[in-house]
Amino acid sequence: MNLESKRTAIYIGLAIVGLLIAFWAEAATSPTELKEFAKVGKEFYPEFKDPTLAASLYLYAYDEEKAASPEFSIEFKDGTYRIPRFNDYPADAKEHLAKTAASLIGLKRDALAGRREAEHERYGVIAPRNTESLKLEGRGSRIIIKNEQGETLVDYIIGKQVEGERGQYYVRLPEEKETYKVKLAIDLSTKFSDWVDDDLLKFNQSDLRQMTLDRYSFDIRSGQPIPGAISQLSRPDSNSDWQLADFESETEEVDQNKVRSIGEALSSLELLGVRKKPEGVNANVELDDSVVRNNPLIFQALIQDLAARGFFVAPNNQGEYYLYADQGELGLEAANGLAYTLRFGDVFTGSLEEIEAGFLSDEKEQKTNAEDTNPEASAEEPQAEGAENADSENVKPEGEEESKSDDLKQGRYLFVAVNFDESLLGPAPVEPTKPEAPEEKEEASSESSANEESDAEKPAVAEKPGDESESEETVDPQQEYEMALQQYEADLEKYKMDLEAYNNRKAEGEKIATENNERFAGWYYVISEESFKKLQVPEADLLKPVGEEADPASPSQPGLPPGFNFPGLNLPLGN
Repeated sequence: MNLESKRTAIYIGLAIVGLLIAFWAEAATSPTELKEFAKVGKEFYPEFKDPTLAASLYLYAYDEEKAASPEFSIEFKDGTYRIPRFNDYPADAKEHLAKTAASLIGLKRDALAGRREAEHERYGVIAPRNTESLKLEGRGSRIIIKNEQGETLVDYIIGKQVEGERGQYYVRLPEEKETYKVKLAIDLSTKFSDWVDDDLLKFNQSDLRQMTLDRYSFDIRSGQPIPGAISQLSRPDSNSDWQLADFESETEEVDQNKVRSIGEALSSLELLGVRKKPEGVNANVELDDSVVRNNPLIFQALIQDLAARGFFVAPNNQGEYYLYADQGELGLEAANGLAYTLRFGDVFTGSLEEIEAGFLSDEKEQKTNAEDTNPEASAEEPQAEGAENADSENVKPEGEEESKSDDLKQGRYLFVAVNFDESLLGPAPVEPTKPEAPEEKEEASSESSANEESDAEKPAVAEKPGDESESEETVDPQQEYEMALQQYEADLEKYKMDLEAYNNRKAEGEKIATENNERFAGWYYVISEESFKKLQVPEADLLKPVGEEADPASPSQPGLPPGFNFPGLNLPLGN
């Protein structure tokens, strides 16, 4: 082979090598890129179509201040949806969970935003509980929905909202590195109040017939209740004005709007959290006699637990143990037979998380309660040496203290009991009495013939002109009976319908009382301080000068309903 032939062969070899390198490079890069873009426009979970399959939900939202991601979950246990984080409190979640699941069905990858793990921080899609990453910023919220068998239906990590694109969020699956833009319309929250039945008492305002505001308090030193003003308000029906017992005045009258506002507050009671009720208090908020008599250690622990929350055990007028509340009681009687007793305990201050489930330590919570109940106690406590200087050195900049206080809320403990009282339904229908049939016609005809004979023997008396009373025909007893019988049958039909309606009301009232007591049995409730102030209204505020116009800002006046907001996109995720 000459030199020219060798040179040609070398060039051909180099060309082949170059082509091989090009093919290899294309093969090494093109498939991955094609695979990533091939997913665009496709659903994340195409098999998930039925939202009713959702049986449990898990939310993980990262808290940057605490550098933690607590779990908020809804699980189906023992035939009921429950919230494990809140001592398995029953959740009003069937429809809410199905609605949430439905909003996650059919989600598509609208556009590829990033292909690498290094871009996760930028898009806010780092898994909230990722222990391998040291980065605290850029963590997203994770939502997992499973069926009854524990199989995962969806599992998303949702990041930041795409700037300038409304309704678009950065989303990825935990097992994938790619991040996609996804159109998302979902309303999720980890707030306790958003997942429980907000109708705590379950009664209509129109059914309310009597309210008794007993404003007593309790003296810890003497161990006795201190009497306060009692206001008893009543009305015969929903269309009548409220009347205040033992009240007479020519210059003042009951402020109907103020009284109605109490009913409105009851219907929209702001429930912030729950605590487990201690052993020894039954569903009717009465002390269990077996614990009082037979378990002195449990009874002592019960007394301490109750006192820490503003409830105190003391003998009543009958010498029996009674559970008193630090801030009195509110009694309610309704036309459906339900009689409620609301007892108001201590107020305490904390973050929403602390108020919701009591994540305060017992020592901290009891100290907070003591300071709220007796603010002078903390003022009288001697300061440690140098404490005054330390306080002056640690004065927070203006605005910082305000922002901290903005995160704090006040909650108040509440005990709720309900009983069914049939007398509140009103008088039961009375069955009509069936009329008696008249005597037999034979006896009646013999009597009439005898009367005719005796009348024939008597001398005839000429009838005076115009005297019609003597000539009136006698009413036929049989006809009178038949008319009475027809009326009886009509009254009987009405009685049966009224009795059925009465029994239905009775059964419904008994059912609600039973269900409510089962719900109330195990819990202290925590309501907002705002709700408490709307319920325990001072006696003077129930009155107004005669003829004074109603407050235009009153919720009973026409206008927007309380709490009305214009609808808009909301993706709280860890709210």
